[in-house]
Formats: sequence, structure tokens, C-alpha cells
Amino acid sequence: MRIFDRLFGRNRPERDNDQESMANIVFYPQEPTIHENDVMEEGENLTADEWTERGVGYCNLGLYNKSVQCHTKAIELNPRDAEAYNNRGTAYAKLGDIRKAIEDFKRFIGIAPPQYAEYVKIAKELIRELKQGTGR
Repeated sequence: MRIFDRLFGRNRPERDNDQESMANIVFYPQEPTIHENDVMEEGENLTADEWTERGVGYCNLGLYNKSVQCHTKAIELNPRDAEAYNNRGTAYAKLGDIRKAIEDFKRFIGIAPPQYAEYVKIAKELIRELKQGTGR
């Protein structure tokens, strides 16, 4: 099964225990850490990690625009935050903005630390599949 299909839940088996499961594609916790009615304040004084965590929560809830906003704030605070680029790329892909998703996955690949080697492989495959899907 293609990684893209796993990412977007198409033809996903009920129980997926292999190495490329959804949990290994993105850096998301099991349970959302934020709720749909939580408000994102402009002046909030959060760290890059806290913005990333909030973005993950929004993505888990299907609130992809809010997720993008949070990951963007994390990146503004820490431009070398590989995790934020990967997660924002995922949110962009779910919104259908393939160009921005590919850009973020490429940034992630360029700055990912060595311990993210498996994620880098997956991101490269996602880029290939996203490009094939758009004819680019």
C-alpha cells in the first residue's frame, strides 16, 4: 500500500502494525492535546515545542488550517524545527495544497537530524507520490 494512502486513510487496514504505519509517518501523539473549542490567541507566549504540540492537536481533530498556523508559529520561533516542517507538510497535504506540502517535506529532509532517518525515507516517498498524483 502506498504511503500516501496510509497518510490519508484510504484502504487503511483496521490494525496496522508495520513500520510505515500512520503513527510513524507523522510525529503525532495518540490522543489530541487540544480541543476543537480551544481558542488560539495571537499574543500567546508559547515555545516552539508548545506551538508544535498545539498544531498536532488541531491536525488530529481535522482542523488543518489551525494546524498550519500553529506549525508556522513554531517555525518562526525555531526555523530548524524539523518536526514542525514535517507536521505542517502533512496538514498542507490534507488541505490539498500539494505544492506547499512538498516544500515543507523537502525542508524537513534538509534539516532532519540523523535519528529521523526513517522519517526522511518516508518523506521522500511521500514527495514522489504527491508529485505523481499531481502530474508534476
